[in-house]
Amino acid sequence: LNPFCHLFGGSGLIDRQLSAYRLHGANYFSQRESVYKLGAGKPEVRQLAVRERLETIQILLERAAHFEQILPGRRFWKAVDQLSEGLRDQTGKFLTRPDTLQLFIDNYESLRQVFGEAELIANLRPILTPKDLRVVIRGAYGRSPAACPLCRRNQAGS
Repeated sequence: LNPFCHLFGGSGLIDRQLSAYRLHGANYFSQRESVYKLGAGKPEVRQLAVRERLETIQILLERAAHFEQILPGRRFWKAVDQLSEGLRDQTGKFLTRPDTLQLFIDNYESLRQVFGEAELIANLRPILTPKDLRVVIRGAYGRSPAACPLCRRNQAGS
C-alpha cells in the first residue's frame, strides 16, 4: 500500500534525523535498499519488487474509472509513471516484458472506456515503444481485428 499512500498523500524528504533503527541480517529492510532510485540488492528481492510493482499497476489499471476520479486529468498517468519506477528504461519507456504488455492488453478496453481511444493512445505513446504500443493495441483487439484502429489504418493504406 505504500506506493498508493505516496500517490494520494504525497511524500517529502526531511533533512533531519527523526528516528533510527538497527539493520541486521534478519530484518526485512536489511535486504532492501531504501534510497531513491537504488534498486534492491539481491536477485530474489529484485524479482519480488518487480512483482509487487506490477500488481500495484494492475490494481490502478483495473480500477481506472475509480482512480481517474481521484486522480483526474494527467494525474492518473503520472501515477502510472510513479508506480512503474524500476520497470522502465533510461528513456522512460516500459521495458519490453510480456507481463507488462499483458497488463495493458488486459486492461485496454476498460482504459479506452474511461479515457477514449485517442486519449488512451496519446497517454500510452510516451511510456511504450512504438512496437510495444502496436503489440498492446493488436493484442487488445485480437478477437475483433476489424475494430482495431491500427488494423483499419493499415487496411486503408493498402
